Amino acid sequence: MRKIDYLITILATTALLGLGACSDSDGTSPGPDVPADTDAPDAIVVTDTPDAIDVTDAPDTSPPEDLPGDAPGDTSVDTPPTPDPVAPALAAALQTVLNEYVRFSGDPGIAFAIHDGDKRTWSGVAGLADKVTNSPVTALSQFRVGSNTKPITATWILQLVEEGKVVLDAPLTDYLPQYTQWSAITVRHLLGMQSGIPEYIVDSAVLLQILSQPEHVYTPAEVLSFVADKPLAYTPGTGGSYSNSNWILLGMIGEKVTGLKAIDEMRTRFFEPLGLKNTYLEKAGDPADRLVHGYMDMSVLVPLMGLPSAMFAVIPEELYLAGTQTIDATSLLHPSLTWTAGAIVSNPDDLATFQRALQLGRLLGPDMMNEMRDWHRITLLGGESDYGLGLMRQQTPIGYIYGHGGLNFGFHVETYYSPDLDMAFCHMHNFLPAQTVAVTSEALKVFLTDAKDAPEECTIPAEFLGDPPVDQPVVKLVFKGVVGDKTKPAEALPGMSSVWATLGTSWVRLFGFDRVGIFSAAVLDTGDLGTFLTVNSWGKGDGGDNYLRELLLTMKPEMLEGVGADGVKILTEADAYSAGVVLVDIELDAKLKPIKSCVVATPDYSRTSRLFACDGQSTVVAVGSTLRFSALLSLTTDIAKIESFMTTLGSQRCTCYDAAGAATACPVK
Repeated sequence: MRKIDYLITILATTALLGLGACSDSDGTSPGPDVPADTDAPDAIVVTDTPDAIDVTDAPDTSPPEDLPGDAPGDTSVDTPPTPDPVAPALAAALQTVLNEYVRFSGDPGIAFAIHDGDKRTWSGVAGLADKVTNSPVTALSQFRVGSNTKPITATWILQLVEEGKVVLDAPLTDYLPQYTQWSAITVRHLLGMQSGIPEYIVDSAVLLQILSQPEHVYTPAEVLSFVADKPLAYTPGTGGSYSNSNWILLGMIGEKVTGLKAIDEMRTRFFEPLGLKNTYLEKAGDPADRLVHGYMDMSVLVPLMGLPSAMFAVIPEELYLAGTQTIDATSLLHPSLTWTAGAIVSNPDDLATFQRALQLGRLLGPDMMNEMRDWHRITLLGGESDYGLGLMRQQTPIGYIYGHGGLNFGFHVETYYSPDLDMAFCHMHNFLPAQTVAVTSEALKVFLTDAKDAPEECTIPAEFLGDPPVDQPVVKLVFKGVVGDKTKPAEALPGMSSVWATLGTSWVRLFGFDRVGIFSAAVLDTGDLGTFLTVNSWGKGDGGDNYLRELLLTMKPEMLEGVGADGVKILTEADAYSAGVVLVDIELDAKLKPIKSCVVATPDYSRTSRLFACDGQSTVVAVGSTLRFSALLSLTTDIAKIESFMTTLGSQRCTCYDAAGAATACPVK
């Protein structure tokens, strides 16, 4: 049940703050331990890289000895050469990646940029900026970037250190004497997430208060009042935990020592010199005509975050998309609540430009870059991450990358720089929970290999899935992902999917995930009954707030490999055990631990069921191959038929779990 635990935990991150990253700063985790954090970059997988790129040896992790840059106190910015756009064939292949992301994930929109040194650059968009008006994401669209604000705030403060206006190891009370309870905390502690100050949204009551006053303008002092009387999680400097409270204090320090507003400082120091014309620190009343709408599926987020059902009542009815529990979250969180922790608005080209300029030493001198890259471990969501001073570091198949990730209500943004490749990339999404890992991996692979072996774009026939027959149980699924080996779960690769299911009452959209996030996964498993492909997804069950629903689609590889000339295979009763789908409802206790799981639907091929393979008769189902397919699968909810089906598979319809999470027989009622 590890996957369920991780889904619960990662969804909790979007709830606590929507600030650009959520935390575990008060010492209590919103869920069980997880291997990574949501502000860390996506699990990048790059294969078939050019020979010149070595992705096997770990790069030198020592801080840079000599970086280009201006002397301390000089905030002028060198103007780099203007790179060329990528070749048309590569641009077309990258656009296909974005188009298919929207098609297969079902997420509204995406914007992506890659800056390859001073040589070449690419940016692209796909999908919708507004699902109501069907307005598209364009090259001029802007996104809320959440905690991608933090490297910019950190660079501002470190420039002030270079100018002698701030002392890195001075107590924060030298600048903000009113916070005597935090006199042992230094500026360095704040920048490095080592202060021990709790997160300023730590329970659902505070979140409900904030959401019930969406027009309220918060002062920084008012934001800090949420945590001012709370004890520190640890002695400053002895631990590390993610907390946005640090970054409100840093903004206050910056304004105190300069006598200027943070919004003006960021504009004159960074945005104008670097030519970032699409970037600003958001305040109330800013024009929003270019800001895309951000969306959240509350039917998934609310129960899995353990939030009260009152959440639904607090959110204005007009924010819900018709016939769904997905909301337009763009106006839920006032920008003053996040300020220098997460209130910047930007686009991918601008953030990639900033991050590369920073990493090349164009904004800070060598000493401050060494300080910024002085890595230590911090806790985020029960896992650990390398953190510097406003920077994250992640080891990937293309070497270490430096940057930051961020969430905001309805938005997910990642910006990173590879020192080995001198390449910066940024991707922005306007949906939570977004399915970001697979598209990042694919875009980088296509870019680094110059579109080698890039497939033609897949368009699923409009009539294939048909209209939803809500009076009959059925599943509709689209999936894209690299096939993994079930015997090597650590190597399982995330995919993307959009899944809808009805048991004859109402439609529920399901989200899938694997070990690294909220995603679907495909794996091959060879056992006594032969080799089978399995794809899984997760969503909200019909039993109430404490129910999850899992979809498991299992089929023999030859089912997809043997489609007709049109890419379609009609399923019959004889295929019931060669392409079987089951829906499982999982009951959770008050702590969101599994108690019981029961199969609630199995195949019914007496009605129309069919598969569509994007690559038609050329489809190859093997470990390492990429699958793109769709399925319309009829179901039965008849208990007798379900039990008969499960008995044939050598399994029970229901399974219970003990306190340790181990499967056990259910008590007889």
